[in-house]
Amino acid sequence: MRYNLIGHNCEIIANMCASGSWSESYQTRRFFTVRAAIDIPLMFYIAIRSRRNLPLPGWVAPVVLLGVAASVAVKTTYDDQIRRLWKEIRDDWLERAAAGRGPPQRADHLKREGSGDFYRRRDPGVRS
Repeated sequence: MRYNLIGHNCEIIANMCASGSWSESYQTRRFFTVRAAIDIPLMFYIAIRSRRNLPLPGWVAPVVLLGVAASVAVKTTYDDQIRRLWKEIRDDWLERAAAGRGPPQRADHLKREGSGDFYRRRDPGVRS
């Protein structure tokens, strides 16, 4: 899998090596923080205009729709890229962890089965 900015980059690999498992990207968290910082004031603006029975300006609907589309696109692409990366490295990652040769100190908690559950940790009390 080739390098890409969304889900197969140095930050993702460094986080996985340091934590022993998948962790959320700082860049992705920052994107959604900025989205919240924009959406909260916009939500209050829309609510205030609505309570005063004032019409919404024409720019509001495109801004809201573009924001939702951007969030969905980033989240979907990010999850897909992480899933593809994990599928590519999972077997080697777990093999090295089991042999004590790799950086993942806690890789035994990673779930092998299930395409959508690749980054969830197993409950230590549940046997698989």
